[in-house]
Amino acid sequence: MLDDSSTAQSAVTGRVLVVDDEPDNRELLRTLLEMKGHTVFDAGNGAEALDMVKDALPDVILLDVMMPEMDGYEVCRRLKGDPETAPVPIIMVTALAGRSDRLEGIDAGANDFLTKPVGAQDVILRVRNSIYTKRLYDQVNESLDRLRELEELRDNLTHMIVHDMRSPLMGICGSLELLQMTVADRLDEEDRDDMERALDSSRLLTEMVSSLLDVSRLEAGKMGLPATAYVNG
Repeated sequence: MLDDSSTAQSAVTGRVLVVDDEPDNRELLRTLLEMKGHTVFDAGNGAEALDMVKDALPDVILLDVMMPEMDGYEVCRRLKGDPETAPVPIIMVTALAGRSDRLEGIDAGANDFLTKPVGAQDVILRVRNSIYTKRLYDQVNESLDRLRELEELRDNLTHMIVHDMRSPLMGICGSLELLQMTVADRLDEEDRDDMERALDSSRLLTEMVSSLLDVSRLEAGKMGLPATAYVNG
């Protein structure tokens, strides 16, 4: 019995960009992939693919290696060199089966390879798995973006609350210190003890709030750690 992740992976469909200078190859791949529920776009050369990719927003690219003017390696390098298109998986389709050819593809940034003549099942499985991996990548990035937003919100709230507490606490400390200097000698021992405890508590709270504010600034990168001098004896 398949688990939930296997079932989800087997049912995945997405947007596929097919790049090949041979119209028959493009049509064959289009027919095969559309039968599996994918949305297919195609480009007849590298320049056309580079122009199309940001509008098509593919989940995976099937990229032929041997094309005139701009080969698949160069297209792959340009796509992987652009932060907007770098996350898109690229499956290189090639008749070149040599180790050096595959290494060149890896160096260009290819994620997977299909060797001509390609089998229908190979295409279906590799496209499906690449789309599934891309979706997981997108989900992780969305979660990270949301986490960054929540961290920023937390930091802003912490800074606001701490800053708003610090000012009145410092005012309370100042008032208690002034009272202690001016009227303490007119109070009985119990009242003086109460005033001393209140002053100690307000000082402690002020120090705690100041520490929280320092931590908030450190996390935001707005306060450097103090430098320590070392003297060789």
